[in-house]
Amino acid sequence: MAEVDGVVSLHIGDAKELIPTLFDNNSGLDFAFIDAEKRSCRLFYDMMVPMIRPGGVLVVDNVLWGGKVTDYDGCNDLDTKLFRDFNDYVQSDSRVMNVMLPVRDGLMVCLKNFA
Repeated sequence: MAEVDGVVSLHIGDAKELIPTLFDNNSGLDFAFIDAEKRSCRLFYDMMVPMIRPGGVLVVDNVLWGGKVTDYDGCNDLDTKLFRDFNDYVQSDSRVMNVMLPVRDGLMVCLKNFA
């Protein structure tokens, strides 16, 4: 047993509708992990970044999409293109510093900038 009662809450529903009801932009989350509907990854990212406190961490799963995002000659399906665009978007986002870890399907680890 993890013994996280009172620390962790389980919420089940459509993330697009649920996320805005859980927190306000002043809640200052220390950590969030996105592993959800792939075509909405950027939407979820943009919803969560304002909720992360400066110095907090946001991690996004599957950003290498099975290695397809680096295979520009062989893989150009919609999901692969969306992840390439998402990765470029995060890289250019001045709100965070980020690093992509080539662990399994890829993790984008974002540290929210201070002011």
